[in-house]
Amino acid sequence: MDRVTRDAVRVFLLMVVTGALLYWLDTSNVVIYQAVMIALFQVGSTHLTRRILFPHLDLQAIAKKAVVDNSVAAAIVFASVIVFLIAVMFLSTQVFK
Repeated sequence: MDRVTRDAVRVFLLMVVTGALLYWLDTSNVVIYQAVMIALFQVGSTHLTRRILFPHLDLQAIAKKAVVDNSVAAAIVFASVIVFLIAVMFLSTQVFK
């Protein structure tokens, strides 16, 4: 199973379990539950977006190389991917306003 499929299954299972728990819990705090589900959806979709757009980038290895080897190029790649993910999350929050 490739990494994108494995991560999609993980995100789907996380959302199903969270959705089931929120369904069975008290409905008086429905706004809080909706906020939690929106945050989970954003994190999951951002993670899958990163896996689809940058399938060969291992951020953990890049971060280790930037720190251990003092590699400026690795630090720039890491920072660029993080800034891209922040932009995706910011734009996805603008949809809910």
